[in-house]
Amino acid sequence: MTDYNELIERLRTESLDSRKAVLSIMDLCMDAADAIETMTAELDATIAGQETLQKELERVKAERDAAVEDLRKHCSCGVCAYVKCYVRGGTEPCNFQYRGPQKED
Repeated sequence: MTDYNELIERLRTESLDSRKAVLSIMDLCMDAADAIETMTAELDATIAGQETLQKELERVKAERDAAVEDLRKHCSCGVCAYVKCYVRGGTEPCNFQYRGPQKED
C-alpha cells in the first residue's frame, strides 16, 4: 500500500528542486500533494463515519432483538401472528411470532 504521507512529502520536496523541474511542474506537484492530502483526510473521515454508523446499527439491532424477545415472553396476542394460542381461544400456549412492520391503510 502506498504511504500517502511519504508521497505528499516527496511531491512537495522534489518539486522545489529547481534542478529537476520547471515552475509549471513545481506548481503541478504542489497541487497534486494538496489534492492527495485532502482526499486522504476525506477518506479517513468517511471511514470513521461508517464505523460510527455500523456501531449504531448494531446497537439498534440489539435493541430490536431485545424488544422482540420481550414480546415473546409477555405476548398479549394483540400483536401475535399465532392464532392457536389460549388467549385467542385456541388450544395451545402462546408462541409469539413477530409479523414484521404492518402497512398503514
